[in-house]
Amino acid sequence: MSDLLRKNRRATAASSREVEASMKGAVALLDAGKRGELSIAEWEDRIGRMMVAGETRRAHFKTLIDASALRDVGFDAATLLASADFSADQLKAGGYLAKEMRSAGFSPAELKQLGYLPRELMEAGLGAVDLRELECTASELHEIGYSATELRAVQYTLAELKEAAYTVPELKDAEYAAGDLRDAGFSAAELRKAKVFTVRDMRDGRYTAAELKDGGFDVQRVHNAGYGAVEATKAGWTLSQLVAAAYVAKELRSAGHRASDMRAAGFNLESLKFAMYTPAELQEAGYHAAELKEVGTSLFALKQANTPIETLKEAGFKADRLKQQGYTAGELAKGGYTAKELRGFRDMLYQESDGNSYAGFTAKEMRDGRVEFTADELRSGGYTEAELREGGYTVVELKLKGFSAAALRSGGYTAKQLHDGGFDAAMLKAVEFTALELHNAGLSAATLHGVGYTVSQIRKAGFDAAALQAVGCSTLELKEGGFGPRELMTLGVGAMELHAIGFEVAELREAGHVARELSACGWSPDELLAGGFDARELDALGQTAETLRASGYTPTELHAYGLTAAELRTGGFSCLQMSQHGYSRKELLAGGFKKRSVEAVNGRPVAALKSAGYACKELRGIGFELAALKKGGFDCMALAEVGFSAAALKEAGFSAGELKASSFPVKQVRAAGYSLREIREGGFPWKECVIFLKATHAELADAGYEGLDAKDLLFKQYRPEGN
Repeated sequence: MSDLLRKNRRATAASSREVEASMKGAVALLDAGKRGELSIAEWEDRIGRMMVAGETRRAHFKTLIDASALRDVGFDAATLLASADFSADQLKAGGYLAKEMRSAGFSPAELKQLGYLPRELMEAGLGAVDLRELECTASELHEIGYSATELRAVQYTLAELKEAAYTVPELKDAEYAAGDLRDAGFSAAELRKAKVFTVRDMRDGRYTAAELKDGGFDVQRVHNAGYGAVEATKAGWTLSQLVAAAYVAKELRSAGHRASDMRAAGFNLESLKFAMYTPAELQEAGYHAAELKEVGTSLFALKQANTPIETLKEAGFKADRLKQQGYTAGELAKGGYTAKELRGFRDMLYQESDGNSYAGFTAKEMRDGRVEFTADELRSGGYTEAELREGGYTVVELKLKGFSAAALRSGGYTAKQLHDGGFDAAMLKAVEFTALELHNAGLSAATLHGVGYTVSQIRKAGFDAAALQAVGCSTLELKEGGFGPRELMTLGVGAMELHAIGFEVAELREAGHVARELSACGWSPDELLAGGFDARELDALGQTAETLRASGYTPTELHAYGLTAAELRTGGFSCLQMSQHGYSRKELLAGGFKKRSVEAVNGRPVAALKSAGYACKELRGIGFELAALKKGGFDCMALAEVGFSAAALKEAGFSAGELKASSFPVKQVRAAGYSLREIREGGFPWKECVIFLKATHAELADAGYEGLDAKDLLFKQYRPEGN
């Protein structure tokens, strides 16, 4: 056909009459094809004749062979496509239906791509599943008659169906629940207008009471559907509307409606109590504690409601009931309960004979509760001072309440407690506390003396003479008050004054005074002897320490007789002797001994003193004996230099050789008692023994000297007399 169209069959231009004739012939053939009057064979025959005749213009001939004309005479799509002269788009434009193209082998996707509409595709035999896969919208399928049920079956979502304008009834037919529609954005009003869902369906579908209210539902229907008072209240219905809809008190309380509003709405006290309104809420609504008590409200509940104690008392609750609920005595007292109502009894009875109930508060509980009862009120309630003390009340607390010192003393409070609590010494004396009790309470001697206690009473209370002297008592008053000489001596009172105020020799002796002191006061030796002093002490009167030393008196005796360290020092006693016999460091220093000497008699051994720099001569002067000096490390020469004799050194255990080394001559060594043998062993030459000791040859030989010539002239020259 393309060749025919391309071939120029005439060389000259056609006339208008020829053109018109060509057009009429083409139109006639086209009309016949559209009317179905031509078969393919007939069409081919007539086209062939027209081609042979050559009268049909090219443009007219072209209309006879387009896709539309060919379809009219019966050419199927597959035949045209096989000729390669036609495209799929040309066939669609030529009027070929989707089902014809599908028969020619086109897939659903290719058909949709060619632009066939969902309806055409449906007519081509494609179902909802195919159309869903081709991404046809729910709206498109809705327009061609698919139901919501069919689209839901092929997985179209509810949101897509809603967008496709399916109605609530249609969606319900598709078995969507109210909750599904709510999730998809359908309002309560839309469901109400559709009249296919009940209010309970909508409640099950999670529509809120507020949404139902906005959707035009009344509160009665909402209540009947099972919506609670909380939801209905939040939705905005008034309390009166809720009450009219038959919501009960308990539900309305849970919805937050106040007891006062409920009372105003017509609910009575019993209903409100059953609805679990607290006593506090009911009292806020205007109900009195007595009314609440009448309907069975417990004291515990009223306490939890912070009901004032005064109100509870007015309602008839007894103190014992309030105590059981944990109220303190202080709280009940402030609430108007009396001490008698609060108190407990020693016999622990719950009631007295008058039938009144008592709370049984102990004194301790009263104190812990900080009750503000006065002394008279506590007494009238039966509380004794002893109970109050045992309950922990302090004197200060009870004094402020009006209790007297006498009353508190009778209750067992001590003088110290009363004094610390503000009662002065005069008040305490007036209630017959002893001076000893006041002393133990910390009061001074001056205070006791000032309020009239005697010197004797104050002394017996434990105060010493110095304390009473400090408040102005004379020595005579102190004596009359029972103080002895020894106590007065601590005040510096001398023997003369003690004698003057009447003390006897025996008393002063027992107090430590010595005979020489009392002799100086004028007592005679006979009086002193009669007063208990021994004759040896009396014999020492008037004698010097030197004389007494010579008479055999020891430093201990002389110290006891009252002689000073200075006197003994003058009498020839050493520092060490006096230290060893009772003289103190202070006395030794006062007696004229050097500090260094006194420090040397502090008990340290001689070796330590030697190491500390004390010389042998110094230590001998202090009084250390030869044996101690030797033991302390001083050698024979050092001891000889400080004047120890050869005899003393021998007695101390030094050898003849040590004496020789210390420059002792042989004559003194021999005189000290050393034998000739010891002298020889000590290194003395035999000649010195001959010259100074006139020792004979035989004696020297017997002593161990060897090699001696008996004829030596020295033996003849210094032979012993008579030989």
